[in-house]
Amino acid sequence: MENEKEDECFSFKPVELLVLEAGWNKGELKNYVPLVSDFIEEQEKVIRTEFGPQGDGDKISRELIDLLLRNGTLDQASEMLDQGEEMHKELWIRGECGDDDRARICKEWTQKYAKSWRRWRVLIYTFIATRLLAAMYDDIRC
Repeated sequence: MENEKEDECFSFKPVELLVLEAGWNKGELKNYVPLVSDFIEEQEKVIRTEFGPQGDGDKISRELIDLLLRNGTLDQASEMLDQGEEMHKELWIRGECGDDDRARICKEWTQKYAKSWRRWRVLIYTFIATRLLAAMYDDIRC
């Protein structure tokens, strides 16, 4: 039960933050930036109307991040394709070792890795959103 609560948490572990920061600096996350940027642009308008004149950058940013976490996805179709690519890598590796039971391998991959894969994708989105929002609103306070 404790692991379930941990899995549902989308806070960054220090090592994850370091990995994401390194990926950001190397440009490895650049393919996700337009997707996150579009999400922010679309949702910011809605959130601004909800907050009215009291909507400072900090409140808007926090609401955008919360919305991203509640949604858990920004583009389900592309995420399914990306997950499929990961499964195909596993199929290839296991096939090289003589294991050709594709259905079982896909089921095992899903059971072992799908949840953590999705969590990592949401962490990527959250990290990028935080970076983009910090650049938009210099009054963000932690």
